[in-house]
Amino acid sequence: MEECPMSDTMKMDCQHVFCKTCWHTYLSIRINDGQGRRLTCMGFRCNAVCDEDAVMSLLKDSGPILKKYKESLRDSYVNDNRNVKWCPSVPHCGHAVQKVSADVQEIACD
Repeated sequence: MEECPMSDTMKMDCQHVFCKTCWHTYLSIRINDGQGRRLTCMGFRCNAVCDEDAVMSLLKDSGPILKKYKESLRDSYVNDNRNVKWCPSVPHCGHAVQKVSADVQEIACD
């Protein structure tokens, strides 16, 4: 097995260290499999969630994968936030709407 220089490694908050190529491959597979919403460390039995900035840094040169990751973060934010909902327009426009008051308001899509 070939040693990886420390300059080519990445340490997550959980203190697990792996080479950047391994991280990139692992994250790309997870994101392509639709698991980008909650990326965990690839350390054995480690359930620590990977830092978003670290993931973005590792994927910075991977356009389609990075885009898919950002979309999963956006979707997660909207789906998990009770004050934010997807626009109800038909066909679906892809925009989200944030509730700013307790009053019931009708939404008009641009």
